Amino acid sequence: MGCNAWYLALRTHVIISALDGSGLAVRIREADASQEYMPSASLTGLYHIYDSSRDAAAAGTLAEIAEGTGGQFFHNNNDLLGGMYRILGPPEVSYVLTFSPNKLKYDGAFHTVKVRVVNGHSLAVQARKGYFAPKQQGTPDELAKEQIREAVYSQEQIQGLPLSLSTEVRKLEGENEEITVQARLDVRGLPFEQRDDQSVEDVTYTVVLFDRDGKFVSGSQQNYSLALKKHTLEDLEKSGLSLEEHVGAKPGAYTVRVVVRESRGGQIAALSKTVEVPL
Repeated sequence: MGCNAWYLALRTHVIISALDGSGLAVRIREADASQEYMPSASLTGLYHIYDSSRDAAAAGTLAEIAEGTGGQFFHNNNDLLGGMYRILGPPEVSYVLTFSPNKLKYDGAFHTVKVRVVNGHSLAVQARKGYFAPKQQGTPDELAKEQIREAVYSQEQIQGLPLSLSTEVRKLEGENEEITVQARLDVRGLPFEQRDDQSVEDVTYTVVLFDRDGKFVSGSQQNYSLALKKHTLEDLEKSGLSLEEHVGAKPGAYTVRVVVRESRGGQIAALSKTVEVPL
């Protein structure tokens, strides 16, 4: 069951951390005052083997799921509050590594990957055990949609493009509220294609709203086809490309997730901002 759990988590790009609530347990049956009789020495030895095997099996499942998905496993420690902070809090330093296998086989199978630190000086690495290859090669549009989807549901800040984000909440007529989401893209980071006297590029602007529990509330997407003459491009290089979307929302706490992708090179930027819509 543990194997199935982390395979499913890998397929859905989920990281799972686990905490063993038993802490640093000491199991000595012969010292248990609740027992009515003292077991023999031979029976006590069997009890110890049974207890150790049971604890190892329970902890092994948690460890397999956590380590298989790149998460943390907190165990053999009675500081459970500290353990919660450790597995729930963000790491002090993290890196995002990309991997592009040569001669990728479109077989849908699981392929193992090992990540290690050369001369790490006792540093530990948390990484997934591998990846699932796609069953077939996707079209450019399908790959673009998948890339945007992954960026939307990721919690990481992605800075493949120079992007800034701001939000503003304003009250509409009646009980409605509106969140204005404004992003500004520095077009100097775009790999324009030159066609005659124009610089051509396509930009996709995606805005998604999540509630305080991380549940999807709403989303929208706009496509900008840029065909800029020299003087227009020069003006945009100074001001940046302004991207704007208006999102209706009820009172509450939200996270606004913005993803911008350019089509020629597939570069992407993703930023998040918390927003409070007052009563």
